Amino acid sequence: MKRLKTRFNPILTVIMLLSLCFGLWLVYARHQVEAPNRTVEMVMDYQVLRRMAAWEGLEPKPVLKRFQQAGITTLAVYDATLERYREAGLLQVQPGRDLLNAREKGATGGDFAPALERGGIRYNAVYVLPGKAPGAATAYAEALEDLRYRYGERRVRTEAGSSLIEVLGNPEDAQKLDFNQTIPIMQAPLGISSLELQAVKDAGFM
Repeated sequence: MKRLKTRFNPILTVIMLLSLCFGLWLVYARHQVEAPNRTVEMVMDYQVLRRMAAWEGLEPKPVLKRFQQAGITTLAVYDATLERYREAGLLQVQPGRDLLNAREKGATGGDFAPALERGGIRYNAVYVLPGKAPGAATAYAEALEDLRYRYGERRVRTEAGSSLIEVLGNPEDAQKLDFNQTIPIMQAPLGISSLELQAVKDAGFM
């Protein structure tokens, strides 16, 4: 019994302590790698939230704040379209055929009246003017640039001294893409809107 008590091996003890420290370091390193990957991103469509706010008669900003407090961490922002710009009041967008048909029924055409009076509206075209909502000037400039990039100078025209944009082509005719998907002019993607990106940033999602 006395002999067993005196069998202390310092080398083995050191090896065991080193093994323990190395094991603890491995556990710590694994935790550092895996912990961020356990974070769950809750993503919601920014346009969906805007529509929900409009349905309730609310401003988008407080609605975004409520969803952020409810756990939404990221907002998805997609390419703008003429249709979405029109819904937001940033652009006035009208197919030429609608303007001409309305004129035949006695409508004045609103801000499009000057073009109608001088006979500058074509049946197979879409017409764009700045809207009334805040940020309309920015949306107009970005839309003009994106339309020219997408359709080319021949199809996108402006007149000196006028803010009217003419996009040649029936709005129901499709713009052919490489993967054979057809998208009407009104729904064609025009690039990310800087106004939407700024709104998302101001709401604390970027």
